[in-house]
Amino acid sequence: LVGCSQIFGEPGDNRTFYLITKPEGFEVGKMPSSRQEHLVVRPIRASSFINSYKIIFSAQPSTRSNYQLAQWTETPPRRLTGLLESILLEQQGFASVTPYTVSSAGDFELHVELLEFYHDAVSNPGK
Repeated sequence: LVGCSQIFGEPGDNRTFYLITKPEGFEVGKMPSSRQEHLVVRPIRASSFINSYKIIFSAQPSTRSNYQLAQWTETPPRRLTGLLESILLEQQGFASVTPYTVSSAGDFELHVELLEFYHDAVSNPGK
């Protein structure tokens, strides 16, 4: 589900900004028949370590750190929530797909928790 595209900062700014995107060539399959139920998508939950603009990496098994001169344009949980909503809409599997608000009402609620999200720099060329 995840690809990255680079967005450049201002001149003299050594930081590089990355945007989480759908992988190139990613296509959403349509559901064979649309359900009549309404789906509410709750924001993806994650630990404060993951719910950050810092890009996390692992250079050794079971270790995590963050890049100093690179960061996300949006936190991974926020960006992935938006991507998930757009994919579910494209699938046309529900009568409606809406983001959660206090007044949201739906037949189903989708709750997702992001447990790990990091650049695996242990393997070559990295994942």
